[in-house]
Amino acid sequence: MPTLKELAELAGVSTSTVSKALNNSPDISEETRDQIVELAIREGYHKKFRKKSAARPGGFAGPKIGLIYSDAISSYYSRVIDAFSRRVRDLDGILLACDANFSQERSISLCNYLDQQCHVDGIISLFNSYDPSDFPTTRAPMIASFGQTSFRKVMDGYIPCDLFCINARTGLNQAVEQLLALGHRDFAFLGENHTRYREHLFLELAEEHGLTVPERCIRVSTLRFEEAGYTSMRELLEDGCRPTAVICAYDDIAVGASKAILEAGLRIPEDLSLVGFDNSRLRLYNQKILASVDSFVEDQPRLVLDLLMKRITEPSDGVIQNIALQTAFIPNETIGPVRKAK
Repeated sequence: MPTLKELAELAGVSTSTVSKALNNSPDISEETRDQIVELAIREGYHKKFRKKSAARPGGFAGPKIGLIYSDAISSYYSRVIDAFSRRVRDLDGILLACDANFSQERSISLCNYLDQQCHVDGIISLFNSYDPSDFPTTRAPMIASFGQTSFRKVMDGYIPCDLFCINARTGLNQAVEQLLALGHRDFAFLGENHTRYREHLFLELAEEHGLTVPERCIRVSTLRFEEAGYTSMRELLEDGCRPTAVICAYDDIAVGASKAILEAGLRIPEDLSLVGFDNSRLRLYNQKILASVDSFVEDQPRLVLDLLMKRITEPSDGVIQNIALQTAFIPNETIGPVRKAK
């Protein structure tokens, strides 16, 4: 039976194209897919994955994928789950999505359950707080996602699977640089208990750019979503803090913050620039589209699933890969120059 690489050489295409053809990816033409599948069947390869999958109840020919995420109610994870679900559906597969509820113990248990009880073909873990010493070992190939801070930590240890990282630093640095170019020097940060890594990243970047951010301008709420942004921004203003630019750990926090800003009689962006994270294209309470760091939710499933499908169809390829998806700042309508004093 030929390997994926040998099939690619026979077909005169890349191994990535062969992998996409064998898994019904919409990224290649139907004609190319049919030609590669016909070649694979002729060479005896195509049975390797399809025969195993075709026997599943319901007749799904594609992969059975387990997806572990941190939080069921976050709008970000809702978008991520939807994007992965559509991508797996395009492969005529099944997605088993499981909520870890920010618990490492639960996440490890879910990995083992998906692997040993559900017999999935592959696992994607978006829970990013593993300790390398406790990392689960599974029969099925797994790709684990880590935030930028966690990614640095695990690189010092050994993780026996492919890693996927959202590089928040790139886009957040672009946001800070654009705000500096607009004359901003007085910054604040709004976050909550589950966004500490973005707070630390912001403070790193502020220091690199020679900015001093007073401790009272850093607010970490015990609440979440819009309520966290509203209460933190209101308290910030009531305490006499008057930043000209506010960075929020994610978009929902920024939406809540905008309500407090407008209630205080301030305008966005004329009096205060506001930035979120994840580029959900949300409108604030003044109907402006929020400036935000884009984490390219739609691209994540393509990158992760292409690699995972390669692991499923070509398990002998043992080279572990580390993928970093760069973020980008999207200015939209809520940043502007510092208002000049009269």
